[in-house]
Amino acid sequence: MRATLRRCIAVHKASSHGNQVDVRFSDGACYRFHSLWLRDACRGEKQVHASTERVLDASPNVAWQGPKAARTAGIEDFSVKVNAGKLTMHWKDDVVEESEFEPNFLRAYAPLVAKELEQSTKGIPSLNGLEWLKPYERNETRQVGVKSESIKMWKSDDQIQVPPVLDYNTLMANRELFFRTLLKEEGVLIIDNMPEDAKSDGSVLEQFGAQYLGGLQKHPLRETPHWTISTDYSVKDENDELADERKEREFVGANSYNTDQQLCNHTDQSLYGLPGVLLMFHCTWGEGSNTLTDGFAVAEKMRKEFPEYFDVLTKHGMTAGRALKYYAAGDLNFMQCSPIITTDADGNLVRVQYHEIYRAPSTLSFDDFPKWYAAYNKFYELAHHEEFKRTIDLKAGQLLIMNNWRVMQGRAGLKGKSQTIIGGTVNRDAVYSAARTIVHEDYGVSKMHCGAPIEILPTLGLPNDRD
Repeated sequence: MRATLRRCIAVHKASSHGNQVDVRFSDGACYRFHSLWLRDACRGEKQVHASTERVLDASPNVAWQGPKAARTAGIEDFSVKVNAGKLTMHWKDDVVEESEFEPNFLRAYAPLVAKELEQSTKGIPSLNGLEWLKPYERNETRQVGVKSESIKMWKSDDQIQVPPVLDYNTLMANRELFFRTLLKEEGVLIIDNMPEDAKSDGSVLEQFGAQYLGGLQKHPLRETPHWTISTDYSVKDENDELADERKEREFVGANSYNTDQQLCNHTDQSLYGLPGVLLMFHCTWGEGSNTLTDGFAVAEKMRKEFPEYFDVLTKHGMTAGRALKYYAAGDLNFMQCSPIITTDADGNLVRVQYHEIYRAPSTLSFDDFPKWYAAYNKFYELAHHEEFKRTIDLKAGQLLIMNNWRVMQGRAGLKGKSQTIIGGTVNRDAVYSAARTIVHEDYGVSKMHCGAPIEILPTLGLPNDRD
């Protein structure tokens, strides 16, 4: 992941102009910064605790209102100097006397926050392939999707192996490949030779989630973050007060738990405000079959061949509802109305979100309903068409991981087969955090830059020139 060309960066010259500071870098670029931004953004030990929390007394909006602050001291009251390639600013207030800036920090943020005076003559690192992580960054002001040409979409007749298989014992050495596969490439992966979960108690899956993915997502009414589906009714989900009823076959109303019945291709947590990014099935015993469909491939076919349908599914939501009444801890009543296909402002794919079981009566207008239903019907047809649907076998000791924002999965039916599945999900924040941690480590970026946008991490990782 790391760039092969690792130029050093330094501050060559700095000068002040009122409440602004011009900084010239060793790559030839020159930028003008607001002095207030510099005063506020410094990540030195006097401004930020080792815990990465701000030192509040040193934060301008707090400090300048405190009893020790020289409230009349303006932001123009400072001096600048360059020493050993770093920028130092001396302030004339009683709270923070000095702010010191590493050159890679200033150079990384300059294109975002400063005014360009002269362009670089040497260039600085770009994203270098980190675009795969950008769609999962929490940015509520502008969601970024996935450009279709940048990911590896697949169909049933493609020659590429789906799912690709990665051995558990080599996972630590292939963490970047692990995340790239799930977040950019095929969007689905099997981990082979998982540690044995002899009791099928979910401990192996939970440990895997904690070690590699930032932890499993916990349902508010469950004591454990995992769930269990098994043809062996002696293995039951302890959170489920109807497990004994299912054992006697008196409860037949939940397709999700009826292992004899096929399950339509879907994404999990379709009724959640924001579904978990990853969905995992750990087969602890037996074997079974699952169907997989690349929801992005279906969406792109609709965009190209049925553009009006595609447009309708990105604008109008599918009303869905579910009443959970079998958890021992209590009941939940969900309602959601989200588009089946979500795109960003540029039309790039963000998420596919769909589960037929929970579809409720449409609330679209008299004029909109026929158009939406025709589009929805075409989506359902393609999601289950042999052009896209693949069937895979999952065996004991394997972990199937799917990108739940993209890959639709179903149960091919377990009649005549025996299997115990431990399942769990991982939310967007945990996935992003785990993947970003790897990027920080690979580029040598300090955790103090935890708030930096992903696109500037390569520059933040540049060595600072002290000469």
